[in-house]
Order: sequence, then C-alpha cells, then structure tokens
Amino acid sequence: MLSFLNKLMGGSSVSPETVRAALSDPNAVVLDVRTQGEWGEGHLDGARHLDVSSAGFDAGLKKLSKDKTYYVYCRSGGRSGMAVAKMQAQGFTAHNVGGIGALAGAGLPVKR
Repeated sequence: MLSFLNKLMGGSSVSPETVRAALSDPNAVVLDVRTQGEWGEGHLDGARHLDVSSAGFDAGLKKLSKDKTYYVYCRSGGRSGMAVAKMQAQGFTAHNVGGIGALAGAGLPVKR
C-alpha cells in the first residue's frame, strides 16, 4: 500500500540505501523540500535545500540540472511527492523518498 501511495504522489519506492549512495554520487542530488525552519532543525548531511512551499521554488528548479537524478524528501512524504510531480512534469528524473524520520531511522547521517 505504501508503494502505491508513493507512486500516486509522484515518486517511486526507493530504499534508504539508495539514498545513502546518492549522497556521494556526483550524478545524483538528495533534495530536502521542507521549510527553512525544518531544514535548520536537521537535514541529511550532503542534501541540498529547496522549499517546495516557497514562492521561489519554481525559480529554484530552473537552476537545477536535468542531467542529474533527484531523490526528494520532506517530513513525511507529502510535500516531496508534490515536488517530484512538478519536477517530473518539467523533465527531471526525480524520486519521492518520503520523510526524513524514516531516513534518519535507517541510519542516514543528519546534520544539525
């Protein structure tokens, strides 16, 4: 059921190990789409930040390379699903990897 919901939100099932590998892959970007305040409370070490709820989100997407693969997360997977759907509609290869809590729980490094 979770896999179906993730796909419905514009993403795919991606394991935490895939995200871990993406953090050091020059052809991949791990993207946090939470608010600036949430980012400041802790984010995956090596992730980039682009707040999907900000007025600057669309402008920020224009600065990203479509030659990379994006692994997108938020708090629980909803906002990252919206971001991924928008990114895919614009020609990006992007995957919704869900929420930071599950990623941190799987041992991915969080920077505070």
